[in-house]
Amino acid sequence: MTKDRQNKLVVVVALVLTVVYLLPPLMPRPAAEGMDVRAVGELPVLFSGRFKPIDSVARNSLMAISGRQSFGRHGERIDAVTWLLDVIARPELARDYDVFRVDHPGVREMMGLSDARRKRFSYNTLMQRSAELQAQAALADETPLAQRDLFQNKVLQLSSQLSLYQALAGMHAMNLVPGDPMHQGWLPLHASEMNPAPQQSGIAESYRALLDAYKARDAVFFNQQAVQIHTALLADHRSLVDKASLEASFNHYGLFYRASLLYLANRVGSPCFLAEVASPLSRAMRSGCCWWFG
Repeated sequence: MTKDRQNKLVVVVALVLTVVYLLPPLMPRPAAEGMDVRAVGELPVLFSGRFKPIDSVARNSLMAISGRQSFGRHGERIDAVTWLLDVIARPELARDYDVFRVDHPGVREMMGLSDARRKRFSYNTLMQRSAELQAQAALADETPLAQRDLFQNKVLQLSSQLSLYQALAGMHAMNLVPGDPMHQGWLPLHASEMNPAPQQSGIAESYRALLDAYKARDAVFFNQQAVQIHTALLADHRSLVDKASLEASFNHYGLFYRASLLYLANRVGSPCFLAEVASPLSRAMRSGCCWWFG
C-alpha cells in the first residue's frame, strides 16, 4: 500500500471513530420506563432572563448548590431534574437530601457542622442555624466588597444557595406558562391563576396535574401531562420548544464535554491522528453551540 493510500485510510478511520464517538447523543432516545422526567426536562422555561429547558435550570441550580449535577442516596443515583421535581412536589423528602456543600471551617463551625468526614448537608440541617447565618450574612452584606474576607464571602454564598433553593421550592423564579397576548413574557405557575387566557389555563392546569401525579407516584398520568404540555407549547412556541429540547439533549449526553475533549486533545499537541482530524469538527460544534444558545 502506498503512503498516499495509507494517509487516506488514516483520515477515513479517524472520521469514522469521531462519528462513532459523537453520534450517540444525536440518536433518538428510547421510550422511558416509569416517570419520563427527561421529557419534563426538555420543556422550555423563562429563568434568569433566558429561555432554557427545565433540565438546564435543574443542572445549573444543583451545580450552584452542590458542585455537581447529580448525587447518590441510599444506593440510588438522583439526577438534577428528579431533584428539582422533589424540591417542588416532595419537599419533605428533598429537604433531607445532603446537597449543600460547605467547606469553609469557619462557616462549618458557625453552622454546627462538626462531622469532618462530610462535605454536604441537607436543607433541614442548615436551617437549624438559620438565625446565625442571617446575622452573619447581614454583617457581610454591610461590609464593602473590597474589605470582605473569605469567611464573609462564603457566608454570603451559603445564604444565596439557600435563597435559590427556597425560590425553586416556591416556583417563584421559574416562568413556566406563556403570557397572554396582552402581556409580555411568561408567568410563574401561581401567577397564571389570575385571569388566565384559555391556552394559558390549559398549560397551567397540566403542570399542576403533573406535579400532583409526581407526588402520588402515578407514572402514567405524569407522562400524559408532560405530553399535553409539550403539545400545547408546540402550537405557538415551536422554536422555543425545539431549542429547549436540543439544549437538554446536549446536557444529557455531554456533547459539549465530548467536543471539548477532542478540542483539548489537539490543543495540547497530542500526536493522536483522531485529535488532529476531529479538532476542526469540535471547533465548529463549539462555535455553533455558542450561536445557538447565545
